[in-house]
Amino acid sequence: MEKKSQILEILSDGGWHDREQLSAQLGISGSELEVQLDSLRRSHPELRQVPELGICLPREPQRYDRRLLEALAGGPVEVFDTIGSTNDAARELFEQGAPHGAAALADQQTAGRGRMGRSFVSPSGTGIYVSVLLTTPAALENAHLVTPAAAVVTAGILERFTRAEIGIKWVNDLFCRGKKISGILTEAVVREGKPAGIIVGTGINFATPPELLPAEMAGSLREDLMPGASRNEVAAAMVREMRDTLPELVRSRSFLPEYRRRSILLGRLVRVLPVGQESYEATAESIDEEAALVVDCQGRKIRLQTGEVSIRVFE
Repeated sequence: MEKKSQILEILSDGGWHDREQLSAQLGISGSELEVQLDSLRRSHPELRQVPELGICLPREPQRYDRRLLEALAGGPVEVFDTIGSTNDAARELFEQGAPHGAAALADQQTAGRGRMGRSFVSPSGTGIYVSVLLTTPAALENAHLVTPAAAVVTAGILERFTRAEIGIKWVNDLFCRGKKISGILTEAVVREGKPAGIIVGTGINFATPPELLPAEMAGSLREDLMPGASRNEVAAAMVREMRDTLPELVRSRSFLPEYRRRSILLGRLVRVLPVGQESYEATAESIDEEAALVVDCQGRKIRLQTGEVSIRVFE
């Protein structure tokens, strides 16, 4: 039996195999094993190598593997099969004294939510639903910048694992090909009457088939995924970069040029939907240094820090 076939037979259990033990079992050197693995990856892009865990050919590439997630994220990740909301789970972690970067991840949510109290449909096996707790001073002192910075972080991660181009609709929605593929909900957690943490919750229609999408404007990255791209790697990258990268982005405001570049609103006619007020039409003009959207309504400049903007009626 040729070596590649032997390797596939050994890895067929879907578990993790120590690299040195695998070399010994096959009777080949480590360098020769690497040559064989490189060849196998061309036909099995889901093949994974992680120094802390070994080598694995997962039976179900999209199934969450906690050991893999934590190795790739560089820290603990609470993984749930089904949960009401990962933001609620992250809040519980905070109450239990969890540190900065604590994360909750679910295969399915039964009570996922978005901004303005909307529900977020979260079917199992195809989406990514992850919440990360931030407690650094940089995040807390710039809380109003966390959502737009998180949008930039998420867009960059998704483009690494897909062939998609990701745009951002102020303030918290990610779009691909005119469809919403992700939303971000940040919520404060309070201790002794003072903000002590921020939960960044992200829902992504990663490999969601069209029949499970809830609305006409909802989309999925399913057709844009790179070969072998898995929920484990994307979710781990989300945890790692929200924890390690986002606080410095908000402190320095260095995410703003990319946030503006990715905007799908600037220069377009939009409908502004202020909270508790009548909607009106305006032109989205700019995004300022505080990530507020500046619109022009019949020659009057209006700076929006809250509320919502719609482009649907103008498509």
